[in-house]
Amino acid sequence: MTTLREKRHRQCLITIARLLDQREQAFARLAIISQKLRHERQRLAYYEKPSIRLAREIQKDEPEFTPLPKAPAWVPIPSARLREQLLDGEPDLSIPEFLKRGPTPKDVEARAEIEAAQAERKAVKTKARIAKLKAQQAGETRRMPLTGRDALKRIREG
Repeated sequence: MTTLREKRHRQCLITIARLLDQREQAFARLAIISQKLRHERQRLAYYEKPSIRLAREIQKDEPEFTPLPKAPAWVPIPSARLREQLLDGEPDLSIPEFLKRGPTPKDVEARAEIEAAQAERKAVKTKARIAKLKAQQAGETRRMPLTGRDALKRIREG
């Protein structure tokens, strides 16, 4: 009879053998892929080389290189507001109004609607909480509910 330790030892050896086999197969596949990759790179280098005839035609068709005349340096003309700030000595570094992000009128309206709904819900919950507290203080929550004639009488009275 074999012990549990021996069974686990044997299973561990089987697993190691299987993993080693898988590793060898992976190395073989990687070697094949590496060879294919090397071959494709060689083919790419071959096709990227221009033929001698094509190189001569390209040289004939190319115009002579003539450098462009040097462009004058660009000098920005400051706006009137900027000129005033520069002359005052303290430039205004705040964000211009047209770049400021703020809520649109639709956003303000939607926010007001949401806040009104939230305030209404809060008021209803507050009233319910107060009514529940009053009922507990009066002892109405511990009373048995009305049944039969008493219930009908209460419904008619409102």
